Amino acid sequence: MALGSPASCVDLYGGPMDAAQRFAIALTGLFDQVDWTLLGLHYCFEGGEEFFDQPAREALLEAQVGMAAELGELLPTILKRGPNRSLYVGAALSEVGPMLADQLLLGREVLLISLDNRETRELNRCLQKVSESVDTPLARIQSTDILDTQLQPYDQLWMVSVLNDPEAFPALHDKLYQRHGTDLAMGGGDLEQERKLARAIAHKALSGLALPGLLTTSDEELPLIVPVAEGLGLKLTALCEPILSALVQDPIRFWKVESRERS
Repeated sequence: MALGSPASCVDLYGGPMDAAQRFAIALTGLFDQVDWTLLGLHYCFEGGEEFFDQPAREALLEAQVGMAAELGELLPTILKRGPNRSLYVGAALSEVGPMLADQLLLGREVLLISLDNRETRELNRCLQKVSESVDTPLARIQSTDILDTQLQPYDQLWMVSVLNDPEAFPALHDKLYQRHGTDLAMGGGDLEQERKLARAIAHKALSGLALPGLLTTSDEELPLIVPVAEGLGLKLTALCEPILSALVQDPIRFWKVESRERS
């Protein structure tokens, strides 16, 4: 589902106009605040200055609103009771739409974690500015390693393009995308060590998910997540057809997570 502008989310959610307005102001305000050249250089070493040109920013904004709308429709349907809290692992530019909708439109608590880098620092700067414009304290990204973090229970887990990240998991990235021996291969890394680390992250993230819960992840990461979920006695049910992620165009889906014993 793709919408023309953040303001058009008002009818979708059926919530109070002021909440929808705050979401629209926050999302568009963040896009206005971002140093696009800095983020372009973070994502693309060559040609980074033009990576986020005007058409790219418009397409990204539209994708953000579409993802926020999908999430807003699913969460109230799937999560009838629970912690009313979401965890975004590897929170970054592609997550700003869903995480702002999560907090401002649905009134949920949002936990954002990622490793410290230029993108994390820039987004936190923008979130601070946007908080002032909507007179609402917005969640900031915590620069931490999920394996070293004690987390409160959550019923929505967003973990997209984390376990297949080319910098953190170069060998695993090449394996999942079948890029070994091609010009697109990252090269380097230790496949077995990376696979072990990826499974540890998946185990930590899924272990904290209250049931029934909602999981958002990419199709490429499923081969790593499904065995961990099965080991934890969890059943995953796809809730939609694949949706292309905002930046790297990975196919992502929303999954209902339940206990196998109760499903």
